[in-house]
Amino acid sequence: MKKLLLFTFALLALNLTFTSCSKDDDVDTPDSLVGTAWVVTLDDEDDGPYTMTLSFTTATDLVITYSNDDEPDNGTYVYEKPEVMITSIGNGIEISFSGTVNGNKMTLTFAGVSITLTRK
Repeated sequence: MKKLLLFTFALLALNLTFTSCSKDDDVDTPDSLVGTAWVVTLDDEDDGPYTMTLSFTTATDLVITYSNDDEPDNGTYVYEKPEVMITSIGNGIEISFSGTVNGNKMTLTFAGVSITLTRK
């Protein structure tokens, strides 16, 4: 539950949209997310910055890991290029995100707040 609250507050605190560089425009949007990992650094007011990584393991499953937590979350997703819908299941709580993939950037929105992840 604490991880969910920290993540939610981090998303609310990150009400910034990052501008992509021209270098990013040269990268094609993937047809599939299988085997890719996407990362973002978030800031928690109490514990400082931490990294969240989304690892897409199959055509429908992903694992979400946090650098400040030993317990990963499992999730599912639907990807219809460029749209992605993610459902995270952690500590028995389900959270849904919607977003888009553009080149090596993935922008996800939750409760009106957007974060941008970068493909590793």
